[in-house]
Amino acid sequence: MRVVVDALGVQRGGGLLTAVRSVVGTWAEVAPGDELVLVVDRAVRGELPAAGPGLEVVPLDLGSRRQVNRLTRGAWALRELSRGADALLATLPVLPTFGVRALPTVVLLYDMRHRVRPTDFPRATVLQRSVLYHRAVRRSDAVLAISQRTADDLDALIAPHAPVTVAHLGADHVAAATTGGARAHGLVHGHFSNKGVDLALQTWATLGQRHAVDLPLLVVGVPPEDRGRWESMAGELGIGDRVRVAGWLDDGALASVVDDSAVLLFPSRHEGFGLPALEAMRRRVPVAISPDPALVEVTGGHAPVASSWSAEALAEATWRAIRMSDDGVEAAARHAATFTWASTVTTIRAVIEAEVGRRSGRDGGSGSGPQSAGGATDLGSARW
Repeated sequence: MRVVVDALGVQRGGGLLTAVRSVVGTWAEVAPGDELVLVVDRAVRGELPAAGPGLEVVPLDLGSRRQVNRLTRGAWALRELSRGADALLATLPVLPTFGVRALPTVVLLYDMRHRVRPTDFPRATVLQRSVLYHRAVRRSDAVLAISQRTADDLDALIAPHAPVTVAHLGADHVAAATTGGARAHGLVHGHFSNKGVDLALQTWATLGQRHAVDLPLLVVGVPPEDRGRWESMAGELGIGDRVRVAGWLDDGALASVVDDSAVLLFPSRHEGFGLPALEAMRRRVPVAISPDPALVEVTGGHAPVASSWSAEALAEATWRAIRMSDDGVEAAARHAATFTWASTVTTIRAVIEAEVGRRSGRDGGSGSGPQSAGGATDLGSARW
């Protein structure tokens, strides 16, 4: 198959970059006879795999920062590049709104947070995503949700006409650790508002009061405009001397701080998947999570779950994680190892192949494919 991959939404850093880089980089291992046309913003060209056998890379200069101009330029370019292709894979549910309708279109959906927690975003962003996501999902031939939680949210909020298939992300872009690191600090991710940095700081103060835990806490990925806010809050909670707030770290620096963590505290209020949890588990770092459905789904019983989003409940879950046995840590690492990008690509490709077949009439027009009549399906490895 020849598949055009719309990756125009990829920016430096973040989960979307990791997902696109890993899917494209693994595709040739799964289907060496396929041809991918990766369409990217020229500004992030160096962050993604280089062109090679089976992979053509088309960097576009999208020019204006105005979203409408970027969408229009991107949609026009995709229509031209899609000539002679078998399918379009949209890595964000945006550009199919403008229609590349001559060939099957499959979209990847990460979460519905703009609808579930609209206060996390400016009102203009909520409106923009609501319109674009809704139309893209409704106009696409199939949807790939990265978790059952995201599939359930989509079903409840949009009720898509297209079939929805669960395609869990991989975690093997992170090397598996053979031994534990220094266990010198706790770790929290703070790059988006849903990550719950305020809850993490309250939890760390409660953990010290209840269990005399005096480990430093490292909060990473914090935007510059938020650093002073969290440092002030830590001071008000009496833990300012034990909290370090850092900005975005490159892959090497992040791997180092993960390895040296005694626990990853993940108090997120909403996740589409929760990839940092699996990354930490692969590195043999205990993880404590909020009761967010996606985090519960992907950690599979290998991370202590707080009974609520209160600092007290999260502190107890964190205490259990810090005291996790070596056997428990090893079991978590084995669980994380089952999430591979090869499995993700296999699922994505099967959905695309089914839609190509349906469009060409090879399946008799029945619409049969990887989905089931009852809703979303997880191909290849029905974990949940």
